[in-house]
Amino acid sequence: MGKNTTAYLKRVAWVGRDAKLDWAMGMLSDGKILADYDSDLYVQGARAEMNVIAISHYYRRPA
Repeated sequence: MGKNTTAYLKRVAWVGRDAKLDWAMGMLSDGKILADYDSDLYVQGARAEMNVIAISHYYRRPA
């Protein structure tokens, strides 16, 4: 994404009985990134693991 871009990412997963979710997310940007990842574990045995990397080159000038 370009340096004048502001990105908002939202990912939601509903995990059921004895299920496992593996998140593997990567984000690259020259602008601003806001990310929201949710794993809703609804019943016994539900599991989730999350691996996230974000690399941004955003510079804000001092006031």
